[in-house]
Amino acid sequence: AAANTVLEKNLPLAAAIAFKQGLAAGLQAAGAALEQNHGGLEAGRGSDLLLQTWALTLGLWQTLDYPAAVRPHLATPALRVLDRHFEPELRAALCALWRGALLPR
Repeated sequence: AAANTVLEKNLPLAAAIAFKQGLAAGLQAAGAALEQNHGGLEAGRGSDLLLQTWALTLGLWQTLDYPAAVRPHLATPALRVLDRHFEPELRAALCALWRGALLPR
């Protein structure tokens, strides 16, 4: 999370571009490998799915990383809907994402 919110915003432009180029190349290579090993993915969809997986993981982690002082209050009726734990929420969200992505279009 710090890479996205603090570190990247304070990098010199050349370093930020080099980092993003490496990230893009890795994402494209991993996405292509995913597409080759799963016939249900259209060309280019593998990298989309991996990027969405990363974004979903990061977003859930940031959302559910409550301060220790707040966590006990999540059991109250007004906050109970927020009383979630990262691992089961991530598992459910990723299953939904990947199942949807692998459905025939």
